[in-house]
Amino acid sequence: MSFEKIIGQETARKILQGLLKRKIFNRTFLFYGPQGTGKFTTALVFSQGINCRNSNDNNPCFSCRVCLLTGNLKHPDLLVIDVGTSGNIKLEDSFRVHDFACTVPLEGRFKIVIIKDAHHFTTEAANNLLKILEDLPEYLAVILISSHPQLLLPTILSRAVKIQFFPLSQEQIELFLLENYEITEGRAHLLSGLSQGSLGKAIDYISGDLLINMRKSVINYLYLLKSNKLVDAFACLGIQDKDSREESLKKLEILSLLVRDLLMYLAGFNHLIINIDLERDIKEICEELDFEKTQECLLFIVNSIKSANDYNVNPSLFWDKITIKIKDYMHA
Repeated sequence: MSFEKIIGQETARKILQGLLKRKIFNRTFLFYGPQGTGKFTTALVFSQGINCRNSNDNNPCFSCRVCLLTGNLKHPDLLVIDVGTSGNIKLEDSFRVHDFACTVPLEGRFKIVIIKDAHHFTTEAANNLLKILEDLPEYLAVILISSHPQLLLPTILSRAVKIQFFPLSQEQIELFLLENYEITEGRAHLLSGLSQGSLGKAIDYISGDLLINMRKSVINYLYLLKSNKLVDAFACLGIQDKDSREESLKKLEILSLLVRDLLMYLAGFNHLIINIDLERDIKEICEELDFEKTQECLLFIVNSIKSANDYNVNPSLFWDKITIKIKDYMHA
């Protein structure tokens, strides 16, 4: 994977290649933007470029020992921190960074720390990490990756060189799927639309029945709400307190796309429906729906997604409130 093969992030690529050219590495970097837009892949390519022995035109060679080990996450001067089973990055993780930063590089010119989903730091861990960021060793680069940078400590944000990543276009994702996976044009079009600019989501949707099962439960949810069956509607989603925020958000995002399709159908823009394979269901649910109330409903769901992203919420209570509100929109 080279900078040129990273899809749709021309600005980020140019900035990072400029940093490689000027050899600006001893920094804290923040790669931020929606999930599945290439942040971690780009962080690895940038890491390869920092220590590559044969870099050319601000690109790593991808064939030397440094590039190969870094690409496989096995280089001794690379540390990758990710969320654990608890869903958080804990104090012991920040101590791992401390220990890693205390010694000089073994093989490369720089030691590199990549922290995925950095917004999941506990307060104690974030404050402990801050001690390193306030006085970075001259041989250390730290790359924070986050889809929700607003959840990071302001003191961490103020020390980071910020590199923004943007949602990919539906055409970019559709073309990538057709070139790299054995799927039909129709399925590639559907998945690229459902992915909302996230290549990672589109790839996840290809394998398994996750998307199919979730869409089925959400479309049944809308049918039941239209029939004013509040309890049954909530039950068909299978939301439980133990569910992760990520799983709850996936269902909420699918709901937003389906309500968006309801709005497109009501407006007469059938050709803009994303869930085109569910057009019959969309038509049936749209009967007697009010366009303006459906528009308000979509705005409410979009704001709910933002709220769920910004705060830790109980999935069951969260969906209780959403279900009551959506039912009111559908029966206004």
